[in-house]
Amino acid sequence: MNTSRRSLLKGGIIASMATGFAAMPAIASAAEETKFPQHTYDLVIAGLGIGGIVTAIRAAENGLKPVVLEKMGSAAGNTVYSAGFMLGVNTKMQQEKGLKTGDTTEKFYEDMMKVSQGRGDPALTRLVAENADDTLNWLHDYVGVKYGVGAKLVWPMLQRAHLTIGEEKPGGKQLMSYLLKKAKELNIPIIYNAKAVELLDNPKNGTVTGVKVKTAKGFEEYIGKLGVVIATGGYSANKMMLTMMAGVPAANMPVRGSNTVTGE
Repeated sequence: MNTSRRSLLKGGIIASMATGFAAMPAIASAAEETKFPQHTYDLVIAGLGIGGIVTAIRAAENGLKPVVLEKMGSAAGNTVYSAGFMLGVNTKMQQEKGLKTGDTTEKFYEDMMKVSQGRGDPALTRLVAENADDTLNWLHDYVGVKYGVGAKLVWPMLQRAHLTIGEEKPGGKQLMSYLLKKAKELNIPIIYNAKAVELLDNPKNGTVTGVKVKTAKGFEEYIGKLGVVIATGGYSANKMMLTMMAGVPAANMPVRGSNTVTGE
């Protein structure tokens, strides 16, 4: 098994296209004697949005044994409320349709920086732009996601849009349906109603080693041999945190998406 950090990052790159970082749970020392049931996997992933499930699928593809923890009883994050559009410059789907846009990765990068008014992290923005096509091709070829291509979005007025298509509406719900189906094929365990409450660490070096979760049965611990991925979204449905981080106007905006993304 030869799984590099770059390989995992490539699998999870889509997370940076769709989600923000959540406030981290408290960290507990693994040195403390535990009385809770423990479960060990190669990788522990908190959050069943697009970032979490894609990371799990990519990890399984590379021979790892991941587990996904979700605080709700189903995939209830912002992904299932989204339109399901994703952007690419020169994907195989665009090529098959004969689209000749004259688009480039550099133009994509420049447009993303314009959208952020120059506030986007240049290195991360370029990473997304340079890996967008490979990610979309992977989702199509390996996961089985079907796309409609060629539509022009308001910004930018280029044919980058790839709309997830299928029976489910909106497209984000259909995208999650494809991903959950692939996860089932790969026998990736998804633990529902498992709310992460603490990160566990190695007291010798501070390395995060696992997650303590609260379930209907009580507390349990999930240990990740290779670590933990936090993919729990942001805090868009938490008025208190929005007020603290972005001000009252942001807190008063209607929630567009899931009301369970609260950043705890």
